[in-house]
Amino acid sequence: EGGQANQEENFVGWIDVKGQSPFYEPKITVGNDEILLTVAPNGESYYVMKPQKLWDDNLIKGPVHSLMSIWCVRADGGERTLVIDGVPFVSKVAWNNTNEIVVFNGGERLTIYDTDKNKLILSQALQEEEIVDFFWSPIENNKLYIEQPQSTGGGVYYVDPQKKVELYETKEKVFYK
Repeated sequence: EGGQANQEENFVGWIDVKGQSPFYEPKITVGNDEILLTVAPNGESYYVMKPQKLWDDNLIKGPVHSLMSIWCVRADGGERTLVIDGVPFVSKVAWNNTNEIVVFNGGERLTIYDTDKNKLILSQALQEEEIVDFFWSPIENNKLYIEQPQSTGGGVYYVDPQKKVELYETKEKVFYK
């Protein structure tokens, strides 16, 4: 009675797949020198990272630093828009709860991009900050928790008023990580 044929018949009845493809994938074209970072939750665009020229081609010994460019690509036509140029290699990407703001982090640098307004947020302030990790608040879509190498407590960036607050300055009892 528990044979595979019987299980398949029962399983198919559980799912309503009329008019839907469970394997929908947005049309993404990534070049040979690009790395896919994230796809917008609505599937209309995606973000890629592309390396820039090395700082010094004649480097024989020592660290090799490569700066990256982040591009927003429209999924429907492939139109590309430069988000930011000259950032370190991005290792973490996260969207806020409303899927309007995406954050890129890598090389102790944070980049916040508002997809509705197509502009960077806090770009000047964040260029001078060393931020090793970040976390969106699960409750507020405007609050970004950060970790810094020189601070044991961390801090909070409020995206809408574009303000940074040290954790010890807040009355919060829970620091989301």
